Amino acid sequence: MKEKLCNFLAMCIGFAILVAILSSCAPSPLELTEKDNDSRASVARGQMIVITLDSNITTGYTWEVKDVNSALLEQVGEAEYLAPASSATPALGAGGSQVFRFKSKASGPVVLRLVYHRPWEKDTPAAKTFTVVLEIKLLSVWGGVNSSRACPVFSCQP
Repeated sequence: MKEKLCNFLAMCIGFAILVAILSSCAPSPLELTEKDNDSRASVARGQMIVITLDSNITTGYTWEVKDVNSALLEQVGEAEYLAPASSATPALGAGGSQVFRFKSKASGPVVLRLVYHRPWEKDTPAAKTFTVVLEIKLLSVWGGVNSSRACPVFSCQP
């Protein structure tokens, strides 16, 4: 009986160590900016995506999520406006940036499109758009995205 208890405890400790190792392998957030517009990227299910886009809210323009499949990708919180980092008290009318955070929920391809517009100007086209195609995949045991080949962000061909 004592031997069975020792074996059971050893298995539990081994399992706990494995869980701790695998949970520390979570991928870091994918960070995107305007230079990544019209790009493709592979992300792991559960991975955070952070998009930082230039914005000047003093002009009335703001970024807004226009298209996204919420079954695959969910926005985490509201967009955050960041004043320019160049000074503690930015000049009147100075631009900053807006930060959007998303979390991938399920595997599959998803198109994420944001528009930069004045929300009250309904019949006016957006001043700018930001589009990225994300391929959400399962996270492998080795800490990377399951794929037929390893590739850095934006280098995978469709």
